[in-house]
Amino acid sequence: MRQHVPEVRVVRGGVALRTLSAATTTPVLLSIGLAGGLSPEQPAGMVVIPDRIDRQSGESWQADRAWAEALRAAARRLELPLADGPLVETTGVVTGVARGELAARGYAAADMESASIAARAARVAAVRVIIDGPMNEISARWRRPLAAVLDPRLWGQGFWLMRAAPVLARRAAAVLAEAIRGEAVQGDVDPEV
Repeated sequence: MRQHVPEVRVVRGGVALRTLSAATTTPVLLSIGLAGGLSPEQPAGMVVIPDRIDRQSGESWQADRAWAEALRAAARRLELPLADGPLVETTGVVTGVARGELAARGYAAADMESASIAARAARVAAVRVIIDGPMNEISARWRRPLAAVLDPRLWGQGFWLMRAAPVLARRAAAVLAEAIRGEAVQGDVDPEV
């Protein structure tokens, strides 16, 4: 992320969000990363920029309109496939029937941290890139990578994830970098923050 957008303060939060509290003074929090696709029509690499971020428990946050529009325009300029629909935060990796249930509720993708980020921000937006979906599902055991790597049945997925995850994460960073170039969101980008 820092390579693509050095002018933006980056705080790694991940699923645990342990370091996020330091970022709550910024004008807007952006959730950038990977997500699980919910529809068979969503290949790995598809970009999701939601208008709304929900928790499975029912809480909901509207994405900042200016940022969401700037991010969507950036994805289109980069000629990346774009999925419509809200994003849902789940407590674990979504697999099997649960994907279809969330898709039937209108969700485009699922992650494990965007709603927690939204809960700490006055303004929030998200760029998520789909890493897996119903047709190429990764094991739920990858939530704890150390345990998963000890299971020889998951080694193939592990090698694939080592190659695919950085490439797809860079795609999310590229969308953010493109959105910052000359967009209306420039006022929110403060290198001194």
